[in-house]
Amino acid sequence: MSKGLIVSTSSILDEKRGAVLRLEKLLDILESTEKKIFVPSFFKKGVFIKDDIHIEYFPLKFIDILKMIFNFFKGLPISNIIFRRQDIVKKLNNFDEVIFHLSRTYHHQHPNKNIKVDICESLSKNFLIRSKLLNPLSLKKYIFIFESKRLERFEKKIVQKEGIQILFITKNDELVSLSESYKIIPNKIFRKIVSKEDQEIDIYKCIFLGHVDYEPNFDSIKRTSNLLNSINSKYKLHVVGRISSSSRFQLRKFKNIEIYGFVESFDEIFINALCGFSLIKRCTGMQNKVLDYFTNSIPAIVSKEVQNGLPFNSPAIVLEYEDHLAKVLKELQDPVKRNYIINNGYKYLSNL
Repeated sequence: MSKGLIVSTSSILDEKRGAVLRLEKLLDILESTEKKIFVPSFFKKGVFIKDDIHIEYFPLKFIDILKMIFNFFKGLPISNIIFRRQDIVKKLNNFDEVIFHLSRTYHHQHPNKNIKVDICESLSKNFLIRSKLLNPLSLKKYIFIFESKRLERFEKKIVQKEGIQILFITKNDELVSLSESYKIIPNKIFRKIVSKEDQEIDIYKCIFLGHVDYEPNFDSIKRTSNLLNSINSKYKLHVVGRISSSSRFQLRKFKNIEIYGFVESFDEIFINALCGFSLIKRCTGMQNKVLDYFTNSIPAIVSKEVQNGLPFNSPAIVLEYEDHLAKVLKELQDPVKRNYIINNGYKYLSNL
């Protein structure tokens, strides 16, 4: 019986979000018959089982802290060194196949056999984009810039390393051209399509799905709210996703925003929505929220940047000019056009 391992900072026991969806996709492509997930944690420990998959947590130990200090002065990125665990290194040779989920979990001391690193998207670019959206007086901004530079050097070394296959979401990632061996693995939603009847549509109900505190999402929510309000004050933006009290407070002044926070299932919220938005100007990788919109029979309106991160010519509506939004929203009220777009979304999902 072959043994396969994924080292990830996420677990299939966690709430459904982008990282967990990616983890599910990696489990799907893992060729081994026996599958395990190792999760480097700070305090949590123990072994759990879900759907025959063993999930083991590795808390931080004193030896890991010592190594952390050494690796920091060695120039490794902070987001990697805080997740290195010596107890994980000791067990890597017990597996026939190992996938490191994102560069943050990569351990140099790995067995020289069937190793994959899921870069997924450039964390370096991600940190740099987020830094540009922060206040110039924010210490967090300069920490992100510092970390971005370290990640850039680190990720380039990984993708150029011999004997390792690199996994990406899309060919558009700049690191693809540097990789010796790579494979494109787009994300997928592992749940059934939620169909609905057009007569139930609330023509003024729009959706934004995602972690609100993530800087590009937060920026997009505010801009989308203002756009909708400039067209008609009746439009409401229903925001679904994890949110801090600070972000919730900042969004209070937007009278057309309704905040739900994290919910276990958003099917009932989405059921009568006109469309879903992802007008993110600065983003990396594949926006899973678009797949969720398609799965819930909602047309997606996206920015060019989001569309470029989606493989295989996504049927999302690309809003190239903001003053075209009123026309797009009006067209989505036509049942024939809506059904055409929704059916194209179904076809797109089936090809992932």
